[in-house]
Amino acid sequence: MLRTLFSTIRGRVIAIFILCFGFAGILTGIYSWQVLNLKKKLLLMEEFHGLFEDILEVRRYEKNFMYFREISSLQEISHYLERTSKKADRLALKIITIVGEEGFKQFEENLLRYKTSIEACIKKCGEPDIVELRAMGTSMVDFAQKLLQEKRKRITWILHGYNHPLRLEVEFSVPSWLFGVLCGFEIWYLKSTR
Repeated sequence: MLRTLFSTIRGRVIAIFILCFGFAGILTGIYSWQVLNLKKKLLLMEEFHGLFEDILEVRRYEKNFMYFREISSLQEISHYLERTSKKADRLALKIITIVGEEGFKQFEENLLRYKTSIEACIKKCGEPDIVELRAMGTSMVDFAQKLLQEKRKRITWILHGYNHPLRLEVEFSVPSWLFGVLCGFEIWYLKSTR
């Protein structure tokens, strides 16, 4: 059956088209997979931005408390610290893959110390150690910025890796090379059968 398919020109042309469509289907599948992967990474980046924004809100209310002595700012700090803690716990495995386990533990320790300091201030209405509080807040912001920068680097690497000129050259030259080989084989076969 296969021999009879290739014995006519029509059969060979059909076989070449099937081969080319199969190759195009494989490339479409690969690109679809890459787009889905990129979508997941961008959604994760969005979650990291949410974590970063909550930390910035904590710092904003911290400054309101320090400069204006607004007691309501302490409740807002506590609220945003709780949100930050929940987001960090939910994203823990993904954060660890980016910054490592040691970096994540350090972040959690700073977050816990910051939280206990704020809670003690709420209960006693006392004066927190401003220098230590600001240092812990700064380290949390730095951690979140480092996390975002590393994720951006990875996404940029993926985007530039997919658009590498050599890759595009291979993708466009392989089908034409394959078509050329098949046409050459066809010419050779026609000459040898005469």
